[in-house]
Amino acid sequence: MTTQRFALGLAGLLGLLASTGCATPKIVEAPQTTLGSIVIYKNGVAYFERYADPKDKTLTLRVPVDRVDDFLKSLSIVDEKTGEPFPISYPTAQNHGDYVDMTIPLPDAPGRLKITYVTESPSWKPSYRIVLDDGGKARLQGWAVVDNTSGEDWKGIRVGVGSTSALSFRYDLHSVRLVERETLTSGEQLALAPPSGGTPYAVATRKVRVLGNIGAGDLAALDGRPIALETTVAAGADSADEGDDHGGGKKAGKVDVAKNRAGLDDHWFDNVRAQAGQHRIRVEGFAQTGDGDPGQASLERANKVKEKLVAMGVPDGNIDVVATGQFNREAVRVLATEQEVA
Repeated sequence: MTTQRFALGLAGLLGLLASTGCATPKIVEAPQTTLGSIVIYKNGVAYFERYADPKDKTLTLRVPVDRVDDFLKSLSIVDEKTGEPFPISYPTAQNHGDYVDMTIPLPDAPGRLKITYVTESPSWKPSYRIVLDDGGKARLQGWAVVDNTSGEDWKGIRVGVGSTSALSFRYDLHSVRLVERETLTSGEQLALAPPSGGTPYAVATRKVRVLGNIGAGDLAALDGRPIALETTVAAGADSADEGDDHGGGKKAGKVDVAKNRAGLDDHWFDNVRAQAGQHRIRVEGFAQTGDGDPGQASLERANKVKEKLVAMGVPDGNIDVVATGQFNREAVRVLATEQEVA
């Protein structure tokens, strides 16, 4: 790349001289515009100001792909008389090889347009000289060395240099950015509704299996050590084991119960994953003494266990979350049912 280097005299403030043309490819192709002025900063960017008197209903700027982000950050096109801004459209895919066409739709008979942007440019360098005249007096001169890599002729263009640093950073605004969103299932919707009468996990079939009861203390340690889990298996039940609540309620229905203490380890999660292949997994949250909002507290406890199950490989779509709002000795109960909950 050919670079045209020239110097600007500094007198108090920086004086301005003209540059000559250069043969480098143009950074911006804007045949409908004329370059007005430039301010070059010391941190690798420059401010460009252009003007246009368009005759068509659109104005197009061709910008290198690697500079599109600069233009999206800083490009401004306004009516010079009214100050009204104009929107800009551009394709997300590359166009014309290494360039992207940025198109500005214009109204009928638009006025003179002012186009400004900030893009990458070599930093200017200061230089100082002392000149002695015949009388022995010394004169200090300041010069600014500027590199013109824009590919445009700066002859007759007002060029300035800034001693301050304009905001300079790189940020990808051109790429299409898609963010994965969580899919809410009917389980989350059910969790927002108050529990209906009967047992908290009444289902259309009597085949309900309790995979485990998790206490409040163990729930608090869910992100840490293995959890001590009380497993209850109920078969052939008209209504499944509700557990003891703080109101002194009794266990309803005829159940065959087997209990043992076990760690909430990989084996337990493997079992839940296996159950999820044939059944729906139902996670019920219960209220505890001291809860200000029993329903919300129940929901948070159930969702905490659900998140752990999903992280351990249980399909999100196979899990229903229920906030019972009822007080119970256990904080969360995990069940497997053959059908959708009623």
